[in-house]
Amino acid sequence: MPELPEVESIRSMLEKRVLNKRISKSEIIDIKAIAKPEPALFGKALLGKKILSVGRKAKYLIFKFDDTSKLIIHLRMTGNLIYIDGSSNLIIKSDENGLPRHARVIINFDDGTRLFFCDQRKFGRLWFYGNGENYTSCGINRLGPEPLSAEFSEDYLCKQLAKTQRQVKTVLIDQSVISGIGNIYSDEILFKAGILPQTRACDISDERAHLLHDAINEVIAHAIKANRSSIEAYMLGASEQYSDLEDMNVYQKAGKKCKICGAEIEKLKIAGRSSCFCPNCQH
Repeated sequence: MPELPEVESIRSMLEKRVLNKRISKSEIIDIKAIAKPEPALFGKALLGKKILSVGRKAKYLIFKFDDTSKLIIHLRMTGNLIYIDGSSNLIIKSDENGLPRHARVIINFDDGTRLFFCDQRKFGRLWFYGNGENYTSCGINRLGPEPLSAEFSEDYLCKQLAKTQRQVKTVLIDQSVISGIGNIYSDEILFKAGILPQTRACDISDERAHLLHDAINEVIAHAIKANRSSIEAYMLGASEQYSDLEDMNVYQKAGKKCKICGAEIEKLKIAGRSSCFCPNCQH
């Protein structure tokens, strides 16, 4: 599932390629991908719009147009974007129609380039909001502060942990508390902070909360830098997939040896999510 670092890398890649481009046509292959407006109105709403900026809020991508209207995309579990300009030798897999596999929506630009929204499991969604229209219905207004932001202070995190008996893993992936962290980076963050995922949040001391705050910012900042090139290659169709799992310490490493101490990485279920951890490095 794309998390904040992946979505930021996608945003950065798109910003370099679609700014000031005008939409000439939109094609909807799967109407379920369109959350707003009605699918029949979606193509007309985007027609002729010029992209002025590509922004991001947590895991949401925000395209702002020249008339102040917006297109918001949430990739959810398996969504991705493929940008094709015809100048590169594509190695991505195609369907029987020659389109990238699992393509749900196609945005065509007036210079002949195309942006494909692809989604294998069909959970990703697109919203279009007109000039001056309130765009909170997509859920973006319910998000907590992001890692690396001024709002995400040590004091804020300490207060959030102290007021709940939930397991710390659950708190980290609660988008209303901290936005942008999912199953992947919550495991890596807790490993770096030396905290077991099943630890009750309220039992974490202020000292360890400060370590956790630092771990959150460091892991997210590192991931943004580490996976940008592989994601860009994938989005341009020059790579079959992107993956930063080799850079991970514990995520999906159950049964393997810890890189730090050599102990076997263990796995347990927390709130329906698999959580991997080192029983020696984390306590």
